[in-house]
Amino acid sequence: MQPKLYIDGKKYKRMVAGKAIAIGVMAALLIILALMKLSVDICEWYSLNVSANLIKAANALTGWIPFSLFEILIYAAVALAISFFIFIIVALCRKQFRRALNSFVNLALIVVIVGTVYGAFAILPYGRAPADIPAYENSQLEGEKVYDMTESYIAELSRLAKNQDRADNGELVISGGLEGLNESLQATYERVLTSDYYYDTDSKLKKWLWPELMSAFSISGIFFAPTAECNVCTAYYTTTTVAAAAHEMAHSKGVQRESDANLVSYYVMLNSEDKLVKYVGYYTLVNKMLLFVRDWCTEEEYEQLYAMLPDEYFADCEFAAAYSRSQGALGGIGTFFNNIYLQLSGTEDGVGDYNPGNETIIEQIPDGEGGIEEVARIEYSDVSKMLLYMFYDG
Repeated sequence: MQPKLYIDGKKYKRMVAGKAIAIGVMAALLIILALMKLSVDICEWYSLNVSANLIKAANALTGWIPFSLFEILIYAAVALAISFFIFIIVALCRKQFRRALNSFVNLALIVVIVGTVYGAFAILPYGRAPADIPAYENSQLEGEKVYDMTESYIAELSRLAKNQDRADNGELVISGGLEGLNESLQATYERVLTSDYYYDTDSKLKKWLWPELMSAFSISGIFFAPTAECNVCTAYYTTTTVAAAAHEMAHSKGVQRESDANLVSYYVMLNSEDKLVKYVGYYTLVNKMLLFVRDWCTEEEYEQLYAMLPDEYFADCEFAAAYSRSQGALGGIGTFFNNIYLQLSGTEDGVGDYNPGNETIIEQIPDGEGGIEEVARIEYSDVSKMLLYMFYDG
């Protein structure tokens, strides 16, 4: 007796209907998660009691793997998607419409399952309250104090810049490698972030097996919650690698929004006892410090402070720029999809959320003579307020 090479109509309809129902159930779960995200209280409870424990469980399974499981899954997903599309096109060309529809439904089912699993880990943390980082709220500053603050900051930047481990050509090196950087950052996060806001997790930094591909898409790092891995691209210059590692680790601690992850990682780096990590923090934020000088000091004072920046700082800027110029061949594609992902997650500004700037607000106040006077006020970003808390108010 010859085996059947086809599925009869009734069985086919039941099979497709069953998969369609499964897709509907998964989609409904995603909608429920999206609705729950509207409540900050629900997001806080879910993040600390569900997401954090899911990440801990995932880390227990993947933490011992010396390479990035997420990277392998990405390659497998791309290969699977290509296979499905080829199969569907071939089936359509042969007028095998049932097979084409069944393959399309299978692909859709896989997509919604992956989306639901990821959503269970990461959707609600996007709706949490702002990260618990100290801030200086008074936007009115004194020029003399701003100058002194920035002068002290640059002096510390210079001290750190001259005390780094460097290669013969002057490039910064990570002496302990990615493993040593992981231990240093974990210890700093544990020491600096004592608030209950943050997850008690220890997701590890993972180096990609093919970092050149990651850098081609201008991706310096990715935290993927379902595998609990902080994936870092080592094809960039050391300053970028360290900053990306700190940023992705912030995500692993329950800080999902990009602007908050930057804020937390900056605060951690500035407070680090590791000379390289601390230097990268000072290096990354010195331009924001100089913006205060632009706002509150004279042009001459700005030029005086700028002239104090050490040669090593400018050399590191050149190294970082050179590495970046050699990367990012497909950067537009990476930015495009990252922007879509962030907007779907509820971040209206998309990739603009990484680095929100200061705003000039025009306020209308009575002038005492029956009229209205317009007064400009600077509304500083969260990062600027954190810097003022540490260096101006402190």
